[in-house]
Amino acid sequence: MKRRRAFPLACGGVLLTASSWHASPGFALPRAPVEVPSSFTAQFSVLPENFSWEEFVQASQRPVRPCVRLNPLKGGDVRSVRCLGAANAWRLADPVPWAADGYWVQPLKPNVFSFEEEKEELPSAWAKLAAKKAPKKGKRRLTAEADAARPHAPSTVSWSKDGAALLGRVYVQEASSLLPVAALRDAVGDTPPASFRVLDLAAAPGGKTSAIAAWLAPSSGAVVANEPNIDRCKALVENLLRTGSMPWAAVTQMDGRSCGKAWPEAFDAVLLDAPCSGESLTRRGEDFASSLDQSPAYIEGLSKLQRQLISSAYQALRVGGVLVYSTCTLNIKENEEVCHFLEESFPGAVERLPLDGLPGTESMQTVDGCLRCWPQLSDTQGFFVARFRKTAAHSEVAKAVPGDSKVLSPLSSREALAVKRAFLNAFGDCPGLDGSRLRRRKKEVWLLPEVLQDLPFSGPRRVGIRMAMTRRQAAKLCELSVSLLPPARHDLSYPAHMEWARG
Repeated sequence: MKRRRAFPLACGGVLLTASSWHASPGFALPRAPVEVPSSFTAQFSVLPENFSWEEFVQASQRPVRPCVRLNPLKGGDVRSVRCLGAANAWRLADPVPWAADGYWVQPLKPNVFSFEEEKEELPSAWAKLAAKKAPKKGKRRLTAEADAARPHAPSTVSWSKDGAALLGRVYVQEASSLLPVAALRDAVGDTPPASFRVLDLAAAPGGKTSAIAAWLAPSSGAVVANEPNIDRCKALVENLLRTGSMPWAAVTQMDGRSCGKAWPEAFDAVLLDAPCSGESLTRRGEDFASSLDQSPAYIEGLSKLQRQLISSAYQALRVGGVLVYSTCTLNIKENEEVCHFLEESFPGAVERLPLDGLPGTESMQTVDGCLRCWPQLSDTQGFFVARFRKTAAHSEVAKAVPGDSKVLSPLSSREALAVKRAFLNAFGDCPGLDGSRLRRRKKEVWLLPEVLQDLPFSGPRRVGIRMAMTRRQAAKLCELSVSLLPPARHDLSYPAHMEWARG
């Protein structure tokens, strides 16, 4: 019998022979049991039926299940996405029950870390490779032992090189993060009223904003995406441009706590995906023990910020409007207590809308009518969603803060005709501009959502899409203007591409 050679793993000196490996979707090495901190479990007096903390620990350490949302603004239908996904070795699997365009993804590549018992011993280079991939010291990532014990995904999809993702036909988004927009659509309807206006108070990186824009586009609505962090705001703009959402969106860079004063009762709906402690990010590689055992002072500071943000969101909401509050954390202080704070701050002026009508959310229901995703019950990362309706005007409604000097002037009929002629000359077609208006900033021509025309902006980072540059009585189209054409017209011939690139 051939002697099997033992080799060291890059995981704290654990020795394992090749005969210990089995073919499976993932693997796990022997480890010390991980316990849920008592400070975390003591919060929950009511838990779902057949709930197990042991299963919670195991599920929280499994890699998150990949999921995408099809984007109709870029022609993201099932057929075209399947063709593009096959080129990168993935396919659409089961639909996400609570999201109209959400699908879980099944990678098709084999697991390079999966071995059968009869196969030869593992290559010695594997230990060196694992050592390079090990997390650096001092970061809040998994330790070497915890990473070795964590089951790995069957394979990973390289989304940065994926055609469907780069073209904007799909947006890679965790399934539980599809719940806030689903809750909003459930309250308003699959077809929102004409000129419906939504505020996404903490919008980056843009997954929820692009989903709202796709929902509002057919009815000429618009969404204001606010993100105070400059780096995250850049990513937000890039994602909205890639997904074709900018004609129905405006991006602002304000402190979310000031939005209610800037836009009092100006929106038909507000979505607040609040900054949180991120306890559920263990499925993305964060260390389990440290994620659930964070400083009480840190949690208290976040809860204070969340209360200020939800108050601002309420003030920006018109009477009869819908407010959706969500976090990617599980604790009571950042979720239920923030919701109770809103109800206590505005008694008689806000009512909670139970979230018991979304399909596939039976295991997520709480006694207060909210949703809490437990990883072992919903096969998602941890998440929390609550929904409210504003029933009466706030007694202290302030006047809207006037905008600054960065106002775009109306376009003359001659300039508008020049833009239309440029489209016809380049593509033989001109996009319909229903629900939008052309505006001019010096020599730039911008297409703005009409529903946002009366909204005062204080230094908007971007509103709408830049369509053209005016030259005397002519207009030259900008690169992004092609995204306004129907998706079927994006596939130009090579000569047409070259002519378009030369201007």
